[in-house]
Amino acid sequence: MVLSALGTEVSVPDTAAVFDQTYEGTGKWAFNVAYAGSRGHCAYLTRLADLQAAEDELARGVAPILSVAWKASCPARRFPAASDNWWCCGALTRRATP
Repeated sequence: MVLSALGTEVSVPDTAAVFDQTYEGTGKWAFNVAYAGSRGHCAYLTRLADLQAAEDELARGVAPILSVAWKASCPARRFPAASDNWWCCGALTRRATP
């Protein structure tokens, strides 16, 4: 989805090649970053400590793609509990906006 948004044509058979035989799935970050690099994009994998780190990436012109999980007990949540959701972050605001 992100590659398509960046103007890179991708097909289901091409992206299926990112399948990890050991993991038995396609959600491996390292494989996806390598695939984006093979399609001409500058991509890297890192762990952000907090939203300030995401803001720093945005200030450098990088829109981070985030893997986000939270518990239903999180008081600020706007969505039910979830694990491993992927979000492409284009901007951060002080007040959460849907």
